[in-house]
Amino acid sequence: MHAKRFVSVVGVLLSVAATGVMNSVQASAALPTGAGDFVPVVDLGSALGDLATLASTPCKVGSSNITELKVGDSLTLPATDLMKALAVANELKAKSDSLVALTCTASMTVAGSEKSVSGTVRNAALGLSGTFALKCTFRQSLQIDALLDIGSSLARGASVVVRSADKQIPMTCSMTANFGDGTSITGSVDGFADVGSLKSDSCVGDTRVSCVPLAVSAKVTVTSTAGKLAGYTGTGTYTLTPSFTVNSLNDSLSTLQQAIGKSSVRASRAMAAASNREGSLKIDFVPGTSRTDIVYPVVAADGSSTVGTGSLIAATGPRKAKCSYALTSRKRAATIVNFVSSTTGVMPTHTVTKKQYDAARKTLTAKPGSALTLVVACGKTRATQSVTLG
Repeated sequence: MHAKRFVSVVGVLLSVAATGVMNSVQASAALPTGAGDFVPVVDLGSALGDLATLASTPCKVGSSNITELKVGDSLTLPATDLMKALAVANELKAKSDSLVALTCTASMTVAGSEKSVSGTVRNAALGLSGTFALKCTFRQSLQIDALLDIGSSLARGASVVVRSADKQIPMTCSMTANFGDGTSITGSVDGFADVGSLKSDSCVGDTRVSCVPLAVSAKVTVTSTAGKLAGYTGTGTYTLTPSFTVNSLNDSLSTLQQAIGKSSVRASRAMAAASNREGSLKIDFVPGTSRTDIVYPVVAADGSSTVGTGSLIAATGPRKAKCSYALTSRKRAATIVNFVSSTTGVMPTHTVTKKQYDAARKTLTAKPGSALTLVVACGKTRATQSVTLG
């Protein structure tokens, strides 16, 4: 009797143990080769084109076959000497093979406003296709060197290609990929875009008047997953070679194009290259629970980061969790805002108000320039970042 009961109990224990092992294997089963290889397709160039503005652009003639612009002459865009500009345009139009090559140096500003970009994504190994979305900021002021060609021998009368820049453009984003079967990935993208044809060939064959080639290289942190990838997080890289057109520069060349009888700048704007929208997203997945990662405020190349009135704060982390953004100093803490994260784990971008800034200063007894810590708590996870009070 006792022996039978013993055998029965052992049988039950073995059954439970076997079931537990099977469930454990299922939960952490190895992903197939290529599970971390994604192909996102987004028009990042359009987002940058909307944010980029160019100051007046000084140029110098490198070669010319017209008399109104000789080698060594200077030209500023937009043209300040209208009579000179008219004389140049008339000679360019009168000479069917006219061509003037100039080198230009301009100051470009990329606004730090948040920009949303969406597209598609696929993964062959997992048999998935779906949508891909980024919410990014790109704040930078840089000097660019460009080649400007003008003349009747050109199909559009003008062509501008940027060769290099003195700085990279920071790219900081939240990222989501959603697939039809319920599989999804949420995380952050943090990197830089190198500017110019010396770094990227994305403007080769582009028919737009101006073209700024970029080479994007960024670190990816996966903070939460669902579906086929549930139970995994990871890190990886996102690379892309987009390009964008500078609308303000196109506008300054439109009068010249029309004067020499070439197509309008509006028509050339619409002919953006599609081939440079496809990128490579490679993620090294590892078993693990959701985590939190701070997206904004952006950490500059020198390691500095600032929070002040009007600053953006954003993060990614656990899904549908109670979260907060706070500033701390020693043992004091000032909560900026409490909220619940989205169903994808992307936390709302919050703009620090003057009222919140003043309240934090009072609570922390902090002055502008003080060293603080930004704390993002979400569910049972938290992330911190050293910041300076602006």
